[in-house]
Amino acid sequence: MIERGANRPTNVRHVVLGLTVAAYLITYMDRVNIASAVPVIQKELGFSMVTVGWILSSFRWGYALFQIPGGWLGDRIGPRRALALIVTWWSIFTSATALAWSATSMAAFRFLFGIGAGWNAEEMENHQTVFKTRFRLLRERILAMKEIWTKDEAQYHGEFVDFDPIWSYPKPLQKPHPPVLLGGESGHTLQRVVDFCDGWFPRGRNADAILPALADLRTRATRAGRDASKISVSVFGAKAERSTLDSYAAAGITRAILRLPSEGRDAVLPLLDQHATLIR
Repeated sequence: MIERGANRPTNVRHVVLGLTVAAYLITYMDRVNIASAVPVIQKELGFSMVTVGWILSSFRWGYALFQIPGGWLGDRIGPRRALALIVTWWSIFTSATALAWSATSMAAFRFLFGIGAGWNAEEMENHQTVFKTRFRLLRERILAMKEIWTKDEAQYHGEFVDFDPIWSYPKPLQKPHPPVLLGGESGHTLQRVVDFCDGWFPRGRNADAILPALADLRTRATRAGRDASKISVSVFGAKAERSTLDSYAAAGITRAILRLPSEGRDAVLPLLDQHATLIR
């Protein structure tokens, strides 16, 4: 005989679900906020863009390496205790990031935070992209599109993209094809620009780091046998300052794209007037 009320669902499951969603939101906000804080961090601690790239990637290393241990922990102590432990862990090392005093300490804190959190691997998987091979897939898709754009009978045979001869029309008006610009500021990004792209699309939030990275890009291009002058550079969100734009022009940067807020005409039109004074 089953007693009335036995095994009746309680509201605990709703609380656990709510805490899980809240924890995920917190980790998402951390990832967004740390990216937004990069210019301030660089200025205060004197990090190069390459150093910042290593710091931010340390989070992903922690996430990747501790997926299996994290699952084992959940099986060992139960999901509720594991969740409580992880949330506590996140809180500690999110706060510890603000206490970093060097590149090594910040990378360590981000690595330890990554042990208890995820990135956007799940979203990529939902779009049929395996997180750890995403950049190899990106490379092959770009190279395959260039084949389709430039050849009457195109074919491509790679690890992820594989098709026999096809016809595809109409072809792009731009010759040999529309330029492929790659955004980002890390050393890995610069190398990918050299390997299979036509232009670099850095963000202008840290103007002092653009020119050293440009020098790095040109060195990589020369090493690879590419004409660096043929690689366009488009600084997105450049600072609307004469001195900054003049330094970009002197360095041979192709274009600087200025920001406008998503506001009404009363806010946007005066900014356009100010920007117009910077155009030669």
